[in-house]
Amino acid sequence: MYYSQNTSLPPRYNITTTFWKHHYEITGSHNLYVENSQMTPGKPDLTFHTTNKEGPIIALSKYKHFSSDIEIGLSDGPNSTSTSMRWDTIHRDGWRSSKYKLTAEVGGRLEKYTWRPTHKMSLTRGGSLELVHDRTGAVAAVFASHSGLKGSDRVLTFDNNACHGERFQLLVLMTCITLAEKTRRRNEAAAAGAASSASAGASAAAA
Repeated sequence: MYYSQNTSLPPRYNITTTFWKHHYEITGSHNLYVENSQMTPGKPDLTFHTTNKEGPIIALSKYKHFSSDIEIGLSDGPNSTSTSMRWDTIHRDGWRSSKYKLTAEVGGRLEKYTWRPTHKMSLTRGGSLELVHDRTGAVAAVFASHSGLKGSDRVLTFDNNACHGERFQLLVLMTCITLAEKTRRRNEAAAAGAASSASAGASAAAA
């Protein structure tokens, strides 16, 4: 496939975020770069490039306003635009749930998977996810997160029995990063809100 010179994506990725603007850098047998856009109207929230930020676009993610669902687009060829992507939706499993469901084509049939929080294989006690095959209950991949002084380091590891081709693995890679970024933005907004409330309370007390 055009976005990789290898016959398949590697079963393990190392993922880091840049300090400025929280872009994502992905390393493995080949590299990917994820451009993070929060303030540009009409631009996808996440844009996935091959190799670096100048590389061809292979996937896009859009967070919906007033909805917990997420739109994802996968490219079928080079120089793709948002209109030429194959679009699908990651559905949240209930408005209070932390699980997200997606559909992937495996062996010529559509299979359903669920991303859910887990502490298994986690580098810390939080921020990790596992992808479960709904029909069999088998864990297809684990996304482990570790936050440090230089940003967040993450590792995505596939189960050896869940290597269903590079398109499947790209789907898993981009959906786990999309969910991780959604969580980061939510936590950042909550922290900003708490700081604002504390500042307002301090000002009122001093008045």
